[in-house]
Amino acid sequence: MCVVNKLVIVIYGCNKVAVQAGKVDKIRCLLALGADARATDLNGNTYFHLAARDGRTEVLEAFSGDVDVTGANNDGDTALHLAAKSGYVDAVKLLLQKSKLDARNK
Repeated sequence: MCVVNKLVIVIYGCNKVAVQAGKVDKIRCLLALGADARATDLNGNTYFHLAARDGRTEVLEAFSGDVDVTGANNDGDTALHLAAKSGYVDAVKLLLQKSKLDARNK
């Protein structure tokens, strides 16, 4: 169990780094190796939340069909909220086009 938990942490950490660098191919590879697309950090953010927060439109474009874009973090923020709060207009536009979001923070 401990080995599995450490592996999950390592894969999630690598996935987070790949997201922050905007490396779609690396993210796909990590997901293929078993990284959980629904894994979250302590704030409830998935890699998709982080991509939105950091304005990584290439990641949002590549994975918007594969994840729950309406999923909220521990603060009730969706990827759309995080992109808007961070001022990434292109990410906001993309998320609005790709999803049918109820844009209200819960």
